[in-house]
Amino acid sequence: PVDAGPAGDATAASDALAAPETQPNIILLIADDLGMDATECYSVVDDVASTPNIRALCEAGVVFENAWSMPVCSPTRAAMLTGRYPHRTGVGAPAGGNQPGIEPDEFTLPMALDAHPAQGYAHANIGKWHLSGDNNSGDDTPNRMGWGHFSGIISGGVQSFYSWSKIVNGQEIYVER
Repeated sequence: PVDAGPAGDATAASDALAAPETQPNIILLIADDLGMDATECYSVVDDVASTPNIRALCEAGVVFENAWSMPVCSPTRAAMLTGRYPHRTGVGAPAGGNQPGIEPDEFTLPMALDAHPAQGYAHANIGKWHLSGDNNSGDDTPNRMGWGHFSGIISGGVQSFYSWSKIVNGQEIYVER
């Protein structure tokens, strides 16, 4: 809550909202095939891998206690980035080829952050996009959909972890390890 002062001064409230020290950092982690039973953030099972950095984020941040996901990645990702159910976004299965991807005119999370320019959020999407189909193909799709920076893969996976094509802001870069 913002204290607008004794008289309810709207200017003071507006200044307080725009002040850099009141702006939270937001990290949204979406991980494929990572259930509640695989992380220390939830007390579902006792025997989980030690993830001290994720545990620290959970202890200092917000952990979803009542959230829904879809049984496959693309619909879940589309729902998280738009706030809309898969039947609304048209992404009902893993995207790619003739399987529809997210519509390019969807309002996305980075667009919502940009709607309040006084907050000055920078945003990046790192990792797997897997929301492109024939209806919205292109290596710059994440950037066109609001992400200030994208680095990762457009499709659902790579053929080899030792040599693959990474996309950085619409440009293809060959990676060899």
